[in-house]
Amino acid sequence: MPNEISEAKTVEGLRLFSFERPGHGNLLLLQDLVQRIIQRPDEIALRREYASLVEPANPAYAAFIRDQIWLAQRGRQPGNADWLQRSRSTAEAELRHGREWAPPVLRSKRRYPRIAYRSGFVETIETAASRLLADAGELFRSAPIRYLILTGAKKHLPVLAGLPAMRSILALDLTRCDLEDSDLELLCSSPNLAGLRWLSLAGNRITRHGAEALAVATKSGGLRHLGYVDWGGNPFNPCDRPVWDQDLVVDLEQPPGGRELEAAYGHLPWLHRQVTEDGLLDYASPL
Repeated sequence: MPNEISEAKTVEGLRLFSFERPGHGNLLLLQDLVQRIIQRPDEIALRREYASLVEPANPAYAAFIRDQIWLAQRGRQPGNADWLQRSRSTAEAELRHGREWAPPVLRSKRRYPRIAYRSGFVETIETAASRLLADAGELFRSAPIRYLILTGAKKHLPVLAGLPAMRSILALDLTRCDLEDSDLELLCSSPNLAGLRWLSLAGNRITRHGAEALAVATKSGGLRHLGYVDWGGNPFNPCDRPVWDQDLVVDLEQPPGGRELEAAYGHLPWLHRQVTEDGLLDYASPL
């Protein structure tokens, strides 16, 4: 019978409900599209093409992809009724179907406590560093992963820093991983982390020496795109400090450590913070 929905199939880690016709290359097109999206994650036309191909069999997922693209292109607009409606509907769909639509490797909540979609595909994951390394081959072939939240990373840092798949990572959260200056120096020397824009080092044991290594990597090394670093909870924190008036930030003050770093190395974007129109700190987090 033509135009019949077949049974579930797995393609490059994605669970698909294939809408097949005799001689129709839909399944091969989806395979190819997944890989092209991974290779060119900012090319939104590819994601729209994927939504069109998957729509006959899975209209809910197709609508989700399109709505997430719409939201991502417009940024936050909480006063816009259309924005609010789409934001709520995509959040509900992700809560209900997120694991179902994810690649099989990401369906275990125990192994991957958090996954999050961006423009219709899983891009953010939280997991143990050991699990990431065990699954890396399948994981980075299955989804355009660009945002990582890792636990237990310290002893795995040499392997992580040497992993070519890390070249796709834009944001890396290493909060409370017991990192020291030498660990940060290792990260700074990795060519595979050159794409980093956002980094959390909160709750570690990094001193001024580590901050200087990061300053060098930002100005003349491999981390020239780094724009935000969370230093909270370290022995040395050179970032702007908020001046509060009740619950609102009314000003930002640069501590002596931050001024000294910029005197030595020039302007360092990750030392500085922004305040939103609502008087709140903007953590610039894509996670």
